[in-house]
Amino acid sequence: MSKFIPPFIIVLLVITLLAGCEKSSMMQPASSSSTSLNTNQENTSTTLEPNSIQEAPINEQSSDQINWNEVHDPLINAQIKVKLQAVIQAIVSKDVKQFHMAVGKKLGKTHDYLLDNTMNFTKLDTAHQEGNRVLIPAHGELKVAGDETMKEANYTFYFEKDNTGNWIIVAMD
Repeated sequence: MSKFIPPFIIVLLVITLLAGCEKSSMMQPASSSSTSLNTNQENTSTTLEPNSIQEAPINEQSSDQINWNEVHDPLINAQIKVKLQAVIQAIVSKDVKQFHMAVGKKLGKTHDYLLDNTMNFTKLDTAHQEGNRVLIPAHGELKVAGDETMKEANYTFYFEKDNTGNWIIVAMD
């Protein structure tokens, strides 16, 4: 079996690395906020210690305004919906432990910077399938830590079945 890495995974990794580098270079003293890519979450000025799990300080409240009872997309089954709600709730509450439980520790550590921003999730856009993946865009308003304005933003969550047939989040964009 060939171990081929799809090009979009490589692009996601490069973007994630660049975003992490940008965040590191833009960090300011404790009196200033740090920069990251979340919307409608509180601004935070925190540095996570390597190999430690802690909650990010909360300066502005993020929110989940998605009407989950109105989500009737045929590609969003009950298992995907539960996992999607869990990751969105973790982002909103800026709970690192919950975030790592929702997406896995490796993917979670790569995307911990999402907890630094303020994100107000307002709706789920129509899910679509790419090969064996289900992509779900979550729409909302984002305020990057250190910025003053909210901007429209989408986080796309990529779901794929694992070896046991369970849906898991394999990427976020």
